[in-house]
Amino acid sequence: MGTKQIGILGIGAIGSLMTYQLGLNKNNTLFLYSRTKREQVDLKIKSDLISLPLNISSHPKKDQELEWLIICIKEHHYKYAKHWFKKLIGPNTKVLVIRNGLNLKGPLLRYTHESHILESIIDAPVQWTDSNEYEVIHTPKLILPRSKVATSFSRLLNEEHIQITFVQDFKTASWEKLAEAAALGSILCLTGETCRIFKYKKPRKLFVQLLQEIIKVAQADGAAIDLGYIPEMVKKIKAYPPDKSSSMLMDKTWGRPIEVNAKNGIISKLGKDYGVQTPINDTLATLLTFVNHRNF
Repeated sequence: MGTKQIGILGIGAIGSLMTYQLGLNKNNTLFLYSRTKREQVDLKIKSDLISLPLNISSHPKKDQELEWLIICIKEHHYKYAKHWFKKLIGPNTKVLVIRNGLNLKGPLLRYTHESHILESIIDAPVQWTDSNEYEVIHTPKLILPRSKVATSFSRLLNEEHIQITFVQDFKTASWEKLAEAAALGSILCLTGETCRIFKYKKPRKLFVQLLQEIIKVAQADGAAIDLGYIPEMVKKIKAYPPDKSSSMLMDKTWGRPIEVNAKNGIISKLGKDYGVQTPINDTLATLLTFVNHRNF
């Protein structure tokens, strides 16, 4: 296997994690891109503290020939990243998209062919700690649609450190991830609490009611979420460490934009499109939008 030229755009929590994961393969040459320069980031993985040196470029170069570009920025950052996409996505560059939401290919179709874009779902709770490090709560899981390009990307990773799953029904998997992220994230963000709140019955009941609304929209959109999904999610949130946060809560705490449109917002929009009522989600989406206005 020859050396692979891989770019990573966005060196936040997930970008840092992917830098570590892809760096385990010595055949990968990594190029890191972000608006904010940092020389190092610390990752706490299980009991190990890993200091990851970073050589970040804050200005894209047109002549950079990348075989892969890993996009780890949030949906609301895309409008500011157009110049990055234009310069980093070449005619033969494959693109892996890691972000919340649906239709991950859509915003990138002006830069490359659909067959070059690989959507993904990552289950990797990573949170910033008081010790100024990213804590990885459990072994990362990457879900990819079953395809040749997905298989090609998987070979860049060391599967001893990340679990890779290929699925035939990527739409259902995307909705399952979105439902969890929107329900958990909105509750934590609006209450200002971590997952310790789910030891109480009323927050768990609200979580379930949100999931029920979201599943109806997902089913109208063609997703096949089965009846066992909700009990599985309740079991999952009860098993989380009490101090586990969410990206929405962390963004609120740090005064940054919250991913409303990519999560609760898209659920409300599609609910209206399909004639599915989502009153609880709509209310939370409105409140989250207000939080964004207050922060900015």
